[in-house]
Amino acid sequence: MQNFRLVKINIDNNPDLTESLNVHNVPTIFLVYKGNIVDHFVGVPDDKRLKEFFDSINILVGISENDQIMRSLLKGAEEWMNKEQWDNAENMFIEANSYEKWKDQYGAIIKLGLGIINIISNIDN
Repeated sequence: MQNFRLVKINIDNNPDLTESLNVHNVPTIFLVYKGNIVDHFVGVPDDKRLKEFFDSINILVGISENDQIMRSLLKGAEEWMNKEQWDNAENMFIEANSYEKWKDQYGAIIKLGLGIINIISNIDN
């Protein structure tokens, strides 16, 4: 898997970080992607939970490689828009826009979605 690394943090030497992440048990494992906690588990996971965790990693890696995953990301943004959850939709469009490989194919859809959200945000304010 590319662009992932395991980082061990000593909780005794980093009490502020431990508190901010609400770590009470060791081990606590976080999957962090672009500064956001995407998944986590505490203790030793069973096989099913560990598979789910690695599936999350594979999805994140797959977004940059797999057209179907990119379409699912855009579909998710559309669903958030239909529910008028503008912040969630905007985050999904921004995420989609971060993949250079897909800008030619999906750039117009992403810009349109972000434009609609921007207009609605200005009307609501």
